[in-house]
Amino acid sequence: MICLPPCLHRIRGSKGQALVELALILPILLLLILGVIEFGRAFYMKNTLTNAVRHAARKAAVNTSWNQDTIRFWTYSAVPSSWQNTTLITAVQVTPISPPLSGIDKTIKVQANLKFNTIVPHFYFPFKNYTTIVAQATMRYEQ
Repeated sequence: MICLPPCLHRIRGSKGQALVELALILPILLLLILGVIEFGRAFYMKNTLTNAVRHAARKAAVNTSWNQDTIRFWTYSAVPSSWQNTTLITAVQVTPISPPLSGIDKTIKVQANLKFNTIVPHFYFPFKNYTTIVAQATMRYEQ
């Protein structure tokens, strides 16, 4: 039996080991990285939409003259300009529809829906290309 030096034996025995390990770990690593990126994007969009809805509800709570269109305008003015020209924000609902003149419940609730398109649409959600992010804010009138 021929005895090889230790360095040649190590090289000869693990010729493709690193390649096999990379092939096994790379899909899992890529899935993890894409998941972190998607979660970060979704969290950013949810936070931005919540701030926009809060901004609109605050303006409506301190103003006595507003309607549905001004609430939509205030919501759209608080989001990035790339969202304003697209159909990302699908709905802005306001409750009540007009400012109350009197009554016990003097609150305003603004809710908006946002389409969240994923980077790899059919990978995370195989049956639809987007999911909906919902943000809402409720404020009391200050008059």
